[in-house]
Amino acid sequence: MTDLSKLTSSQLSAAVSNAPSTIVVAGPGSGKTKTLVARMELLSGTIVCLTFTNAAAREIRDRFQSGTEDGRTLHHCGTIHAFGIKVLKKWGHLVGVPPSFNVVDPRTLGDLLEQHLKTLGGSTSAKRFTALLGKVKTVLEDQGPDVHAEEYKNGDQVKAAGFLLSMSKAGIIDFDSVLFF
Repeated sequence: MTDLSKLTSSQLSAAVSNAPSTIVVAGPGSGKTKTLVARMELLSGTIVCLTFTNAAAREIRDRFQSGTEDGRTLHHCGTIHAFGIKVLKKWGHLVGVPPSFNVVDPRTLGDLLEQHLKTLGGSTSAKRFTALLGKVKTVLEDQGPDVHAEEYKNGDQVKAAGFLLSMSKAGIIDFDSVLFF
């Protein structure tokens, strides 16, 4: 069990908060892991802990002891992306994600994007097209998957929307889109 007297006032405030969820944002070496573990040790029930890195998740799992006798269980401790994949595997079919989807890393996405651009012809660079993908995703997030082509400002954005649609139909999701769904 974490010795709460060894936490700073900010760490203690986060650890003992009555809020149902807590976001801890701080720089490297500031005690985020110690704070999260202290908070988790004070909770009861099922705990989900999301991090940005596998290393942080591993460290938290190593320090935290699930205690069924204490009424707490660590259901998931991993990256936010791993959790998103887990949720999509189980529930993705409800939002149009096929159960056998594949997640591609940024490099593979770039390769697929270049292939797509070659089939379309034109002069749009992969770098510019990648920026357009972000804008198109924002439109989709704001207005949903039934957004119409007139929502896009130019032909390149329509091409980007087509690329995202073709990826979706093929059961391919890029790493960042795991959080979109």
